[in-house]
Amino acid sequence: MADRPPLDQRFVNPYTFVGLPDPTAMQRRRPAGHDRLPPDRLSGRLLVTWRAKAPILYRRPAPNGSWSAWQHEGRYGLPGSSIKGAVRSVHETLFGGCMRVVDLDAVAVHREPATINRGVLAVVRDHDPTSDRLTVELCDDHRWIRHDVLVQVLGGPDRIRTGARLSIRSRPDRTRLERDEHLSAAGISADGDWVLHVTDVAARHRKRPVWFVAGHLSGETRIIGDDKLQDYRREAAGSDDERRGLEGDVAVRRGKTLGWRQPVRRDLPPGTVIWLRRDDDRIARATIWRRSGKHPVRERLDRAWWPCGAEVEREEENKEVHRHSDELCPTCRLFGSAGDEAPHNGAERGADRRAINYRSHIRFGPALADDVTPRRLDLAPLGTPNISSGQFYLQPPRDKQVTRAEREVPLARWGSRADRPEPRPIRGRKYYWHGVNDRHDKRPHHSDEMTASVEVLPKRTELSATICFSGLTPIELGQLIAAIDPARVLTDRRPPGHDHSDPGPVLTRLGGGRPFGFGSVEVTSIEVADLHTASSRYTGGPDPVLDVDELVRAAVEATPGPIRAVWPQAAAALSHRWVPAESIWYPPGAPWTQKGTQEFDEAFRFFGLTDGRYYPNRDNHPLVCLPRPEKPDQGLPIVQDNKRRGGGGRGGGRGGQGGGRGRGGGGRGGYQGGGGGRGRNRRRRGGRR
Repeated sequence: MADRPPLDQRFVNPYTFVGLPDPTAMQRRRPAGHDRLPPDRLSGRLLVTWRAKAPILYRRPAPNGSWSAWQHEGRYGLPGSSIKGAVRSVHETLFGGCMRVVDLDAVAVHREPATINRGVLAVVRDHDPTSDRLTVELCDDHRWIRHDVLVQVLGGPDRIRTGARLSIRSRPDRTRLERDEHLSAAGISADGDWVLHVTDVAARHRKRPVWFVAGHLSGETRIIGDDKLQDYRREAAGSDDERRGLEGDVAVRRGKTLGWRQPVRRDLPPGTVIWLRRDDDRIARATIWRRSGKHPVRERLDRAWWPCGAEVEREEENKEVHRHSDELCPTCRLFGSAGDEAPHNGAERGADRRAINYRSHIRFGPALADDVTPRRLDLAPLGTPNISSGQFYLQPPRDKQVTRAEREVPLARWGSRADRPEPRPIRGRKYYWHGVNDRHDKRPHHSDEMTASVEVLPKRTELSATICFSGLTPIELGQLIAAIDPARVLTDRRPPGHDHSDPGPVLTRLGGGRPFGFGSVEVTSIEVADLHTASSRYTGGPDPVLDVDELVRAAVEATPGPIRAVWPQAAAALSHRWVPAESIWYPPGAPWTQKGTQEFDEAFRFFGLTDGRYYPNRDNHPLVCLPRPEKPDQGLPIVQDNKRRGGGGRGGGRGGQGGGRGRGGGGRGGYQGGGGGRGRNRRRRGGRR
């Protein structure tokens, strides 16, 4: 560690990944069922109390702006469904459950490099829902018009809208970077056969003029196939406009409103102005757009860890892959399984379909607090998990040498040469480090539309819950207890070599805001109550008396060695002080001395400078990957662009905020959620998870 920068020039990324065990450790089998209570199975209740080591985010405003406080009989707390999700995610890690919430078809979407645009403008004229094909009208000439010229021609920002018509009778004033540009209003008027395309300007240089493009409608139409339309939908999924539910025109602002653009959505109604790439008929919404990577999650995740019941094979030659469609992993056998329909084995193709569903053996009551006063906070932006950051989300490649050509795909991206001959596997299950600092605070450069007010239960709040179970074996009951209180199995399995003498207790998480460090809790008591078997319940026999520690010990002994092999990683990820709380931040865009500024919070700069790309006349961008969680030192270097900082060594800094899950899951899979990457605009304004 002698060659690493000092701590004030490094940061700790808020999340890490606990690796997946060897796939041979998966133990799928048919669940016990609910029709009877076998003699060796137990029913009863667990009485659990947690103490908050950090604030617990327990409620947010509703979409309409109202506050619907979650209470139970006048007491604040968390609903049982929230407790169940948190406990289940730990159980999956400790005892080899499937990755229940994962989008197998998810693939990263990357921002294209800033190269000369080779596309043509087009206007959507029709969409055939039967064939899922678009008819578009192409433009045969393009002119870039400065914003102040458009104000003169159209009469003000309210009329500068995508789809507005112009008449251009003059030659361009100049040609630069293969763009024909107009710097004056001579020969330009409103109405005509030129269509205007207004796009967002947030990613453009603030001190340079704003330009928008107009295209001359040629009358030529083209049919765009469903495959290209599907590519576009994948690339547009998860856009800010979709997340916010925008449908009408969106204001383009730089201090003041400059014009109005069409929202970026997966649907393309008639009248939508698009770019059409000449080389491959790809659809884009801006000159610098997005491009899907290669090899979706299903090609990067061993089938053993796919969700139970997913992709039951129909083909004769693949029947051995999932011999029994109703076999479940250890976690689904306890917590239940709900999924899409899949064909029953042995049935004809496409026939006899049934749902892969199984009811839980556990019922979680609410976790309630007494005598507590919630506190309201204004949070920094919470973004969507961005799986496009391959240097973090994918296993590090063996060869980290930068790409050798300027136009070659950077190593960090999905589909780069690092994915040859086999796609890099995903890193594992995503966990957020414990540790609260001020990264959750709203800062002056955070816009109101990107932030939210929330309420938290304060540190040292005690929550109590009753968890009912039915039909569990003693080993399964021990697993449930360990998932509720992972300190019982992980405290003595922490990896050696920690920088501090006291890594703190092993904690779990409840509630929201995990990327900000919220929700860290410690189990203070857990008690088994009303324990009985079928014999004691129905024949008057004695109730069993089982010790909690003995139940957990039996569960540990029954866990296969390959699964226990990842416990040190989980122990590190769940230890309270495994990383210094003051260093946890999203990748910085500036030194620590600039903390609180917009530049400091621009996390996209780090990912652009650590993607493993070679540039002929600039500094190379070495690939920087996340350390494994059991490593004593989790610090990453703060990197800055030499051109932006005028040369010199690396500085210190942190970066943008973010939080939560995709399709329901931070703290569970890390690849849960389907969207893919966001554009630069989104990251500038605040967030990664």
